[in-house]
Amino acid sequence: MTDERKVFLDAIEAEAGAEIAAIEARIDGETAALEAQAVKKAESDAALWKRGETERIRGAAARQTAARQTADRRARLARREQYAEEVFRAVREKIADYTRSDAYPAQLSALLARARGALGEGESVIWLRKEDMALGGALVRECPGAQLREGDFALGGLCLSVGARRADLSFDTALESLRGRFPEIIGMEIEP
Repeated sequence: MTDERKVFLDAIEAEAGAEIAAIEARIDGETAALEAQAVKKAESDAALWKRGETERIRGAAARQTAARQTADRRARLARREQYAEEVFRAVREKIADYTRSDAYPAQLSALLARARGALGEGESVIWLRKEDMALGGALVRECPGAQLREGDFALGGLCLSVGARRADLSFDTALESLRGRFPEIIGMEIEP
């Protein structure tokens, strides 16, 4: 091979080598950029998936917690109602025992005096439960001119009407007024 030819081939080889090196550098750069994009995309997808799963898990946990709290609250309310019924049943029994006692007529007299003090004098009607009508004569003597009528209450006590005004001192009303305050009275208030 002649020197000229060798120089020419070396120049072509050098030019080809430079082009190959430039192509390889471009490919390496593009490959690195594509790899970086792929890594960023994978990281972004993973972060998005992680956020979605975290929110899904939090939502499920919140729903489970809310359902558990609702169930617990219902159970506490049911227990409170059960306790209230047991207590009120026992109170009704105690009241029934009391209305059969020797102290009950004096209590009716005291209730009548209290009602008369609140309502004053005038045309009066004393309301008693059916079982207490036999005690009415003594009460009418304490409230001259009063009429005696059977009331629609069952536990005991009395009501007094003077004109258009009325005092309800029946045990039924007293017990019912306690029913709404029962949880407060026994310290069983349940938060909403």
